[in-house]
Formats: sequence, structure tokens, C-alpha cells
Amino acid sequence: MAFTVEPFGRAHVGEAAALLAARHRTDRTREPGLPADGEDPGTAATVVAAIARSAAGVVALRGRRVVGYILGSTILPVPATRGALYLDPRSALVGYAGHAADPAEDAVAIYRALYAALSPAWVEAGYYVHYVALPASDGAARDAWFSLGFGHDATLAARDTTAPEAGAADVDVRRGTPADLDDVVRMALGLYRHHASAPIYLPYLGEVEPDERSAQAQALVDPECAHWIARRDGRAIGMHVLQPPPPWLSALLRSERSTYLLHGYTEAAARGGGVGRALLARSLAWAREAGHAHCLLHFLAANVSGARFWLAAGFRPIELRLRRAVDGRIAWARPSQ
Repeated sequence: MAFTVEPFGRAHVGEAAALLAARHRTDRTREPGLPADGEDPGTAATVVAAIARSAAGVVALRGRRVVGYILGSTILPVPATRGALYLDPRSALVGYAGHAADPAEDAVAIYRALYAALSPAWVEAGYYVHYVALPASDGAARDAWFSLGFGHDATLAARDTTAPEAGAADVDVRRGTPADLDDVVRMALGLYRHHASAPIYLPYLGEVEPDERSAQAQALVDPECAHWIARRDGRAIGMHVLQPPPPWLSALLRSERSTYLLHGYTEAAARGGGVGRALLARSLAWAREAGHAHCLLHFLAANVSGARFWLAAGFRPIELRLRRAVDGRIAWARPSQ
């Protein structure tokens, strides 16, 4: 029997949550550090219901049984904030917990049909860039979204906070204070400039600089955040910035005892000499002392040097964010009715 697609409603929450909990159970066999409570259908139902309150969605039904679902939201990032650097200004997002498919069914066909049903409303409203976040180990979901024209955009990775390989011995790594604000902002903007270089080509928006300064000033006085700054001959040449996991990160990815590495930066001239390893060793030592068992971070898929460093340092991909840009000419280049 073929499946049908209809709008997501409150009556679908329970069955959708069961699919999500089953997917999370499989995910945890590959990544045991993921929160265990996501395997509970009740916890998953709370997550799905929360998403459904602010998102539109569709379900795939075989008979009356839910075999897949997608819930997606439209996004309008504030232009002069640093969040606008990493999301297109008018986009739609299917989050990590915003989709699941029955593994006993044809997941590729289910996702293709669900996206075909949900995406027209986004395109009609001018949301031409679409994102989806999925488990890094879910090959069927990855194949489905790749077949729809999505490409790998960013990776969420995790590792435990046990001591990594030692780094350079000729750098002084100390915790930043409010007096270091100028150095911190300079290096944060240096990271954004790196992201604008080949082959990443992420736009550098000068308008975000005041927001970056304000955010770093607040973080420098927050005891739950830590800035570790590496200096050589008195000059700041690298830093790691750690903070609590951001609230937009799915609860299914955030263990209770985790920290999030927001910025990891080493000046170009100092790269390859162990500065990053020295910073990571001190950052993870602080995380252990603070009671964190896991460290999370994002890196852009096209960040060749960053991906190489983080993966070599023991970080494992746990979530992939995929992106598709619909050709904007579809706004006017359509066949006449």
C-alpha cells in the first residue's frame, strides 16, 4: 500500500514522537554520549509538541499509521547580529528533532514526498534557502536530502573532556578578563575573516561588529563562560571561547554536563605550531574541573583547516546541517497557467 501525505496535527504528536525516540535509540548506539532520555517516547513527545507549536509540518501515512514527519520553521535573522553570519537572511529550517521516518519503510521516498508537500509554502513566501539538520550517522536521511539538492553546510561535533595531546610549550595560556576585550573582539573578527576566505566564502558583515563586542563583553563577566587566550611574547595569537550550549541546540544533542566551544581561533602566522592544541588542552581541563563531561562545537563543512584540526583532536560528527538554495528566478520564471 502506498503512503499518503497530510498536514501535521496534534493527533500525530504521539506517533511522530515514537519515530523520533526510535531514531534516537539507534543514534545512541553510534554515539553513546547523546542524552539517554531522548529514547523515551514521552520525552520525545514533549520535544515534538514544542516544535509543532511554532512550526508547520506534514506527515506520511501508510493507512492511518504515521511512517514519517517533517516540521519546519521560517527564519528571519536580525541583520546586524552575529547569528546573521551563519544563516541566510530569509530561510526555512527543519531542525534535528523536526523529522523522522520509519526505518522499516522507504525513508528516501518518504522524505522526498514530505519535502515536496511542505516546501511550496516556503517558496511562495520567498523563503528560498532551506536547511535541515540530521544525525551524522543516518545514511538513509542523508541520501534522501542529498537527492533533493541539499549539500553539507555545517557539522556539530562532540568529544569527551579527557586530556588531549599536549600543544606548544612556548605559549602562555591564561583565562581572559574584561581587560582583554579588545584582543577577544579582534580575534573573533579574525575568525569571521577566515570564514570569508576560500573555499568557505561566508560573507563578512562589518555591521555585526558592535553586536560581537557587546556579546563578548557580557561573556567575559559570566562565570559560566571561559575565554582562554594564548599569548606569545605578550601578543594574543589565539583563543577558545566556551559557553553553555545555546538554547537553539536540540535537547536531544545536549547532555546535562556539556559545554559549547563557540570560537576557536589561531592567527594564520601561528597555525600548525601547536597553539590550537595548547588552547584545547586548557579548555578541556577547565571543562572537566567545571563538571562537564562533553564538549560540543560547530564547524563549517567548507572550513578545510578547521575540519582537519577538530577531527584530528578527537571530535566526532553527531549532526549535519544541510542547505539548499532554490533559484530565485522561480519568483517570476514559471509556466503560464
